Amino acid sequence: MARGAHGDAMKQPLHAETFRTQRVLLREIRDRHARDTGKTALVTGAISGIGEAIAHAFAREGAEVAITGRNRQRGQAVAQAI
Repeated sequence: MARGAHGDAMKQPLHAETFRTQRVLLREIRDRHARDTGKTALVTGAISGIGEAIAHAFAREGAEVAITGRNRQRGQAVAQAI
């Protein structure tokens, strides 16, 4: 097995189960969005990555979306995009 700079074993590749779990979670979130139309969603960490994707998904489903994040400029850009 390959060793890193500190002698630690390098990370193993992600398994298909990890991706399957993520797909299931995203499907559950999508299904919940349909039930939450007309409600308000607060999404933390919404200025990038999965938080941003979730904020966009809630908005597409008709929810009012409030977002938070560490970078004001990026947050404003995401808010404009939503």
